Amino acid sequence: MTSITTNNIINTDLKANERPYASYSSPTDDISPWHLADIIFVSLMENGFDEVSKSNRYIIQIIKKFKYFRTKADKTFFEISFKDLNSDALDRINGYTEDCKSVGEKYAKLDGVFAEVIAHIAQEAEPMIVSSTANESRLWNQTALYEIRDTVSYRWKLVRGDIN
Repeated sequence: MTSITTNNIINTDLKANERPYASYSSPTDDISPWHLADIIFVSLMENGFDEVSKSNRYIIQIIKKFKYFRTKADKTFFEISFKDLNSDALDRINGYTEDCKSVGEKYAKLDGVFAEVIAHIAQEAEPMIVSSTANESRLWNQTALYEIRDTVSYRWKLVRGDIN
């Protein structure tokens, strides 16, 4: 069972071998895009804690960039650091994209997966996003949250090192 604390750190009551994805024997087993998105999301929530802000850097990032995604501003990307993906997530990503011949094909195949991951992150940040808009329409923000998958499609990138 998973819950988010006030510090936005994911706590899990399940041991690694009890998690739903633990039943797969290897990263090359068939895995659905939604299941891969869940694996990546859990990895980012577990490994994305920022000591300075005492919260998850991906939740902070979606809060800061949401207004730009909402207005569909060019050059706004959601950045995911390789260092925050655990080895299981990286292995499963590699297994999921092993049939791709180019980086462009991998990016296209992973687009829906990462759009779903970002939507999960936005869902966790929804109360903070909606409450932080005193002068704007909360309904507009809630609608934009429900459309986040389309908004962030092809507007994410994997980066080495720290995220902004």
